[in-house]
Amino acid sequence: MQNKKSLIVIVIVTSIIFLFIGYKIGANSEVKLFNEKTVDELLQQVKTKEFQKIDSLISENLIIVTEDSDSYFDSENIDICRGYIKNNAKVTIAKDIIIQLSYFTKTKSLISSDTLKIFEYIQPNDSLLINERINKPKLTNLVEISILSVKVE
Repeated sequence: MQNKKSLIVIVIVTSIIFLFIGYKIGANSEVKLFNEKTVDELLQQVKTKEFQKIDSLISENLIIVTEDSDSYFDSENIDICRGYIKNNAKVTIAKDIIIQLSYFTKTKSLISSDTLKIFEYIQPNDSLLINERINKPKLTNLVEISILSVKVE
């Protein structure tokens, strides 16, 4: 009985020692991976990757609305492009966004296209409110909105 207890204690102690050694070896290898690059180098690497695919990191949630002009003497309707542009990047600042507005008839024929230029900075993981007056052609039934280009800071 005493032998069995001693054997069990030896097995448990040996297991704990091997677990501790394995943990130390694993922890040291992780530290070596992180120590190969500085934080600035890692941030620059992320920024470079985001720079290469910045167009896919910018999203828009825009609609076209028609409102009264709120003028006492003039009851004209005005068209407004309203909504948000979001920068989904982690470290890259977006700026100078050009949005294309394509106007179509009810038969889906293109009437005209226009660009909306947004010269603002959008911080990483932030949104920008857009509320811009546009000149929508009279026969417009559908407006397609797409981001043409984005620059980075």
